[in-house]
Amino acid sequence: MKVHIAFDFKDGPWGGGNQFLKALREQWRKKGVYAENFDDADAYLTNAFPTGNMELFRKPIDKKIKENKFIFYRLDGLYYRNRLDESQKKIDDVCMFFANNFVDGVIYQTNWIKEIQQNYGIDSNISNVTCLNAPDDNIFSKSDILDINGKIKLVSTCWAPNKRKGFDFYKYLDENLDFSKYEMTFLGNSPVDFKNIKMKKPLSSKELAEELKNYNIFVSCAFDEPCSNSLIESMHMGLPAVGHNSGGTPEIIKNSKQLFNDCGDIVSAIDYTASNYVDLKLNMKLKNIDKVSDDYYQFMLEVYKNGQSKKISLKSVNKFNKMLNKLNKDENGGKLVKMLLKKIINRSLTLTFKALPLRFLKFLVKKGFLVLLNRLNKTEKIKYLLEFDNFTYELQGYASVEYGDGIHSKHRHMKYHDFFIENIEKGEKILDIGCGYGALANSIATRSECEKIYGVEIDPKNVEKAKKIFNHKKVDFVLGDATKIEFEEQFDVIVLSNVLEHLKDRSDFLKKLNSNINPDRFLIRVPMYERDWRVPLKEELGLDYRLDPTHELEYTTEIFEQEIKNAGLSIESTIYKWGEVWAVVR
Repeated sequence: MKVHIAFDFKDGPWGGGNQFLKALREQWRKKGVYAENFDDADAYLTNAFPTGNMELFRKPIDKKIKENKFIFYRLDGLYYRNRLDESQKKIDDVCMFFANNFVDGVIYQTNWIKEIQQNYGIDSNISNVTCLNAPDDNIFSKSDILDINGKIKLVSTCWAPNKRKGFDFYKYLDENLDFSKYEMTFLGNSPVDFKNIKMKKPLSSKELAEELKNYNIFVSCAFDEPCSNSLIESMHMGLPAVGHNSGGTPEIIKNSKQLFNDCGDIVSAIDYTASNYVDLKLNMKLKNIDKVSDDYYQFMLEVYKNGQSKKISLKSVNKFNKMLNKLNKDENGGKLVKMLLKKIINRSLTLTFKALPLRFLKFLVKKGFLVLLNRLNKTEKIKYLLEFDNFTYELQGYASVEYGDGIHSKHRHMKYHDFFIENIEKGEKILDIGCGYGALANSIATRSECEKIYGVEIDPKNVEKAKKIFNHKKVDFVLGDATKIEFEEQFDVIVLSNVLEHLKDRSDFLKKLNSNINPDRFLIRVPMYERDWRVPLKEELGLDYRLDPTHELEYTTEIFEQEIKNAGLSIESTIYKWGEVWAVVR
């Protein structure tokens, strides 16, 4: 039985479900039971609610109808409870309907999740199993260090500062913990200012694993946490944990003396854990990702072998599609109201501002902006400024193209064309993938001694513009999706200038190009995450930190090097400039 995970995977730091499912997929790949292509699978593992991509529900259902494929469902807690928002019950209703009408087996992350989901209405007769998550043990591996040197070091993590995360407990610890005996660090975002607890910014998975090596005990204050990935990750690192006696946390920690119910017993739980540190550390038993992946697969295989795929009715499919469409309509309805209000306000402001002298208008905007900032608290202020930074960055791009008479001024100022031209030799044939409106392709044709350059672009407007403003005899612009084209012609050099960050399966794409075309080298340009201090700050505040909302990721040095390695290629040289990586890859 081959399984495909129907999930919209994200690269780099993302949610706990994404990190777990990536590790699960990697294990199944090693064991030869994972179907890379959706159509090749015998069964599909779906996950929670696929926000923004309902096809991850619809496609498995379609396969079940046409080919009797099996559907399995990994469930988290109830959305309305997790988000403390009754309006989210409409999402829980969709999940319940999906499970009860289309799913052959449910995988609950904890028994607590199983209980609340079945109480909500999920059919208890559906085959099910409870499996705790496990992290990637290539990242989160146990430390054998048993000694405590100096103060006992406590650590907590929280990337999203919502009400369920227990900040009243953290505030209590900040004021009442014996800091002559303990020191405590909080990694992440907190709405509470601490006097004694040290604060550090959110970290990627690899950075977090490295940081956790510096601590002795993990403290989780979140209540009704369905299955805390941060708790599981820290325990896999070998940290005994203290946690709130609610949700799925007791199933993970197991020892009741390491649990607390209120501020009155949190310190005693920490003291107990510290006093029994060595024994607790040596006796922690959690399944690793290898065993968890086996548990998942064996459950699914047993259901697969024991019976036919659940029969579904056209009536249930139609009802489910109506539920999904209504959800989408509700969201779009809210957007429509906002859009209409925006138009009314914009029209009013436009008429008012047109009547004002330009100099006075600039003064008014600046003063109004400062008045607004002074009314915000410190978090709201920096958040608003960074949101405004994103807004003006986009406008600056449009204005720069207008200023450059149709060509963005970055081509002149950054001089990145020089990097590509200097790495192209006489008589070579070039494939420029994602060539945009052809500025780089035209530069290469004009300034290098290449024989021919083919620019492939997915956007028909860009191809039309390229053909209109550039007319070099050595350049051909072609409309097409390079991820789907089977290139028959051979090329000496493949140019990928600000392209990879827009793709999902980047290493596989490079591998395919290398196999089909066998170029002498790739010339690659990608944006870096580590380009500016505002990037991690935006991410910390939950804002979009990307230069372009269509970017799947923006690179760290480590991620770039790993993706090139995964593609079976090697980096010959790199230039780090303008917040980008420019690399020659073979």
